[in-house]
Amino acid sequence: MIGPGIRGIKLPIIPTKHRIIPVITKKISINCHKITKYKSEFFVNSTFMRLFVYITVLFLFVGCDKSISKSKIIISNDQISWKNNDEFPSINYCDQFKLNSERFDCFKNKLSELILDTFDFESVSVFESLNDTIKLYILVNKKGEISLLDKKINKLIKNQIPSIELILDSAITKLPTVLPAIKTSLGVEVDSKFELPLILKTN
Repeated sequence: MIGPGIRGIKLPIIPTKHRIIPVITKKISINCHKITKYKSEFFVNSTFMRLFVYITVLFLFVGCDKSISKSKIIISNDQISWKNNDEFPSINYCDQFKLNSERFDCFKNKLSELILDTFDFESVSVFESLNDTIKLYILVNKKGEISLLDKKINKLIKNQIPSIELILDSAITKLPTVLPAIKTSLGVEVDSKFELPLILKTN
């Protein structure tokens, strides 16, 4: 009779069952361009893995502690450019200046203030530092209404602030009516277009 332990006989291997306890973490909401990340992974219930998850979440929260402040939004007036056949528009306040150059400088400064006042970045947070320029192409029509023709926004800003286009569109539509440009040779009101650089910086 052949039994267990007899030399030359290979015994069957009985697999050992190990119980793996699934750990499903709760929904984590991070105020960093409204990212909501769900973790639903199966981990071995160990102290090391719990510590790893805790450190990861802590790092994400610390990394989002950067916001855009209105005081850091810069509109570079010196870079505003007009087409050769355009006469610049104005506002009533700037009519007190007699020289065209003074009225133009006044208009640029006041337009910058108006645009800054309409931007809403109070609830915007970003993950990385920003120091980039957005280019806005503005139209002031014959009625003095201001609209946004086009905008150039780089990928970094779009990734950090997904709602940037909505913020810009909303800001421009809130601008008041101004005095339209006038062709001095004809004395008629005309459309005017110009480029307005906007620099975004984080705290």
